[in-house]
Amino acid sequence: MNMESPNDNFFDDEQEKIQRILNEKKRRELAERYGASFGESDVQMPAEAEAEWLNYIEEFERQFEDAERISVRAYLGNPHVRPLMAIAPPQLEEELDNLLEFMFLNGIAVHFLAEVADSEAYRFILEELFDEKIDNVRIPGMTTNFIYEEFHPNDEHDAKIWANDFLLSLFDHHREGVEIALSRDELYDRRGAPITHAAMMRRVDAFFARHPQITDTKITPLTCKLEGEYAQVEVATTWTSVHTNPKEMIQFVGRSHFRLKRSSYGGWDIVQADIAGWDSPTL
Repeated sequence: MNMESPNDNFFDDEQEKIQRILNEKKRRELAERYGASFGESDVQMPAEAEAEWLNYIEEFERQFEDAERISVRAYLGNPHVRPLMAIAPPQLEEELDNLLEFMFLNGIAVHFLAEVADSEAYRFILEELFDEKIDNVRIPGMTTNFIYEEFHPNDEHDAKIWANDFLLSLFDHHREGVEIALSRDELYDRRGAPITHAAMMRRVDAFFARHPQITDTKITPLTCKLEGEYAQVEVATTWTSVHTNPKEMIQFVGRSHFRLKRSSYGGWDIVQADIAGWDSPTL
């Protein structure tokens, strides 16, 4: 039996309206006091959840306004940590795991995008990260994140990631992603002939038309060779072109090759792509 009355729904709707009015007032206050900028209110978000989010923003801004800059070591309470040289190699992995867990539980997370030796990771934390300055802002649930590669760039890893992301955009028919990834001032077709950005995008559109649906993709970056401002990347690729009938499909397996150029914004631009299966006949 449903014991809910129409009055209950009316009361809930009225409470929702009142809370949204209060939320809008809080938005204006945050904008006036802290210069916070908000887009349009998300009507899909429950008013109470939005209120909690706005309170979180207010508390962050309040603390940030008067926050002093302190070291990560001080933020963590100046913990006693064993020097790297005092740790026997068999104990290092466990010691590093314990250190990372302690830091995370106290609001500091460290990420390693590429493989880094335990000894280097431990050294980095003690000798570099602990001396890094951060704002002394402490809010429950807030975590300050650091990435090792921001301190020690890994060009080979980054170039592989850019080639990988280009293929993901291509196979997902994400035209904008492909367009952004391609260089605009130096670009060649798969055979090495110069080509304009617009002409290359026309070939991409033709590829999309030949392969309206692509499934079962597998992308594995293999090697990267750095050559000054350029990088040569080889990627193992597997993808399946599907047409109207699920039985009408063809799989392409091979190695794709990329030439990338370091961009002015710190990433990598695709200047040439030779993708396995690009020129293969369709069904």
